[in-house]
Amino acid sequence: MMANYSFISGVLMSPLRIQRRSAICMSEDRPAAPESLEEVLVGAVSGVTDGIEGGLKRLRVTVLLPGLNDKVENSYPFNEELLFFVTRALATSGAFDTRHLRLLFESTGELLNCEASNPAVNGNLDQSLECLGTFLSHKSGQAASARAYYEKTGNPTGENVSYGSLLPKDVREGGGEGDAYILVSPQNRTGDPVILDVEKILNEAPDAIHILLNPKLEHNQANIAASIIETDRRRALIDSFEEVYHYRPLYVVRRPTLETAQVGLLHYQYGRPWRVFTGAEQDLTFADEFDRLPSRNQISNVVEAGRERNRKPPSEEEVQATKQSEQKFLELLANLSIATILTAVFLFLRTRGAVTP
Repeated sequence: MMANYSFISGVLMSPLRIQRRSAICMSEDRPAAPESLEEVLVGAVSGVTDGIEGGLKRLRVTVLLPGLNDKVENSYPFNEELLFFVTRALATSGAFDTRHLRLLFESTGELLNCEASNPAVNGNLDQSLECLGTFLSHKSGQAASARAYYEKTGNPTGENVSYGSLLPKDVREGGGEGDAYILVSPQNRTGDPVILDVEKILNEAPDAIHILLNPKLEHNQANIAASIIETDRRRALIDSFEEVYHYRPLYVVRRPTLETAQVGLLHYQYGRPWRVFTGAEQDLTFADEFDRLPSRNQISNVVEAGRERNRKPPSEEEVQATKQSEQKFLELLANLSIATILTAVFLFLRTRGAVTP
């Protein structure tokens, strides 16, 4: 995996329809990390499809490629087109071909703007309500931006896509098992616990499929005061979504330059173990696997052990150079020690008046 993830550039402007594959980049006998954006998306699509076929109603997808991970935003600025690309791949994968699809955004103004830009549903909001699936996004202006991006790149989301707002009133009336809702990066904000809106939408369409894509709904992200009972209730709501795909590069910050460096990858696909890879760029090596999401300490221990294993032994020349340096240091230390002792004795005797300057 390249440090700057150059495999992303060049594909964001190209048509791409991701299909589920039975054989993907990660086999059971020889685990390997995805090495291209397409492999990441194939894994995500397969995870969603397998999860739905396994009877899941609430699914969670985490794709934190550089540009989608706010933890390293100083090194990799937010890439809205990449978010649209990942979203469209999920939407057109075939997993929702028999379901109603809607893209729900934050404001009605954005909704009308997007509908007006689509000749298929221009001026006919009722017609748009009959489309396949649902996207819920809480970022201002993304509806219009997404529509423009899809049209510009030749990546239309199809006639089965419509738009709405992140409100229960925009959940498709009468929707049920034939509906699917993909909530694109719903995020708690200061004083605005979006998780409550998500809860209302779930209650409005309890029989539909709901998918969280890169959610940020943890309690501390809302930065509001809530009782312990309320906090636990919200945590239970988040935990009701089962992870079906997880792709998260692991980073360290090097001091004093504060440069971000990749040291590994956490990867998971529905029905497989959680896997930790160590290394960087295209040198990622399988290190360990877990039956469930590993803790931060477990991941840190695996990464550190992997870094130790990957350290190359020094060459003979390096060993000899190190020995010579150590010998010179010891000689210098010995000389400095004698000089220091003589100086200390001289100062001691001087204080007693035994010697004069």
